[in-house]
Amino acid sequence: FAISCCFAGVSGALLASFVGRSIPETWILFLSVQIIAIVLIGGAGTVSGTLMGAAFVTLLPRIIRDFTQWMQGVVQSGEGVLASLFDLVLSTGPGDFGLVNTAAGVAPGLGIDQLNLVIYGLLIIGFLIFEPLGLYGIWLRIRNYWKGWPFTY
Repeated sequence: FAISCCFAGVSGALLASFVGRSIPETWILFLSVQIIAIVLIGGAGTVSGTLMGAAFVTLLPRIIRDFTQWMQGVVQSGEGVLASLFDLVLSTGPGDFGLVNTAAGVAPGLGIDQLNLVIYGLLIIGFLIFEPLGLYGIWLRIRNYWKGWPFTY
């Protein structure tokens, strides 16, 4: 623990000297959650897993935003079972009570940023329970399967 704290302190000092200043508003709770999510989702203890986790966590907010916009388009079209199902999930106006708020702050529900935090938490819990090696463990399983593909016994 002491060694990792030393590395964190040195990296913080290097970052402050590179940027020119370090203000406390830069280091918010969301950044800490993102770093923990990167390490645990990618695979703790491996550099490759951390890189996979960083790519995944970087792309996840974009995927969530695009998916909620697609859901909103399906709800606005009003056709089919998916529109009814997504209408239960999305909060699109002041009288609508959905889980995710897609309106401009007037409707109840989680905003996209809060939804990202919830999904990070669920992914961390899921990876810790079901795949402790993270994305790197999944990659190892797939790679080893294809290495011995004709002889999978």
